[in-house]
Amino acid sequence: MTQAAANAPGKYISQLNMNRLEGRMLRYPARNRSLEILLVGDYPSNIEYWWGLIRLLHDYGSVTMGDLPGMGGMDDFYKINKQPTLDNYADYLASFIRLTYKRRHIVIFGVGFGFVVVTRMLQQYPEMAERVRCLVSLGGYTDHDDFNRSKVRYYLQLYFYAALSRKSISTLATPIFNERFLRRYYLLRSPSKSDPEMVRLVEATVKRWSSGNLRTMATISYQLGWFSNTARPVNLPLVHVQTPDELLSYVRIEQRLKVIYKDLKILSTNRYNRYPLKQDKRSAGVYMPSELRRLLKTL
Repeated sequence: MTQAAANAPGKYISQLNMNRLEGRMLRYPARNRSLEILLVGDYPSNIEYWWGLIRLLHDYGSVTMGDLPGMGGMDDFYKINKQPTLDNYADYLASFIRLTYKRRHIVIFGVGFGFVVVTRMLQQYPEMAERVRCLVSLGGYTDHDDFNRSKVRYYLQLYFYAALSRKSISTLATPIFNERFLRRYYLLRSPSKSDPEMVRLVEATVKRWSSGNLRTMATISYQLGWFSNTARPVNLPLVHVQTPDELLSYVRIEQRLKVIYKDLKILSTNRYNRYPLKQDKRSAGVYMPSELRRLLKTL
């Protein structure tokens, strides 16, 4: 692979028009592998943010990823008079899969919130499970109670995001929560403002949050404060990769995944997740334990 390909995903990105929403889609074909891999990223983020992980997955097959509505380079649901609910994201993802893959079988990787959307999609469209060769959760969760947080913090965040999800308030707040404000905020929270790695981490975080529609981000955050995907089962086995994260309860996540999915295989890594810092192929390896790499080679 050339250095240009390593540094610039733009050559693989094209325009996407679906359900009256305009956005972008990345298609990174693999010449020597027939495996079709769909990556559904966490929020907030865009295609460029996941380029390192996309390159790593490309070692095992062709990779496709689209910006979700209201994130990256895509219109938000409000443009078509819809709310950014989990059900609407699930409908959108099902339409995206039908449009992109037709009747082909696929491997799905869901990261964080992306896995939440994938689970809801498989619950709403159980026939989709027949087309999934392998389903992988990368730090995914299933219920609002999967997060470790105090009750005070929980309710403060819930009321804050509920207010910010209102059109009038988000319209007033959008000019305030610009890149300059976000950069100052995260630098103030940084333990070392002169550390080059911390500066890169701050820039990556700023780009993540500024790439999305503020009202959409607030509405998603509010929903994650009370949602649950545990009501309906999914007739698929799941490979769940967990990385060190103090914000998540691994015990509660495992218990709920066993209720939802037909079979569960948990893989873990003790390596610190440096992907937000580096965003390159090597640091993306934290998501890919050796057992998962072997599994992908057999598909």
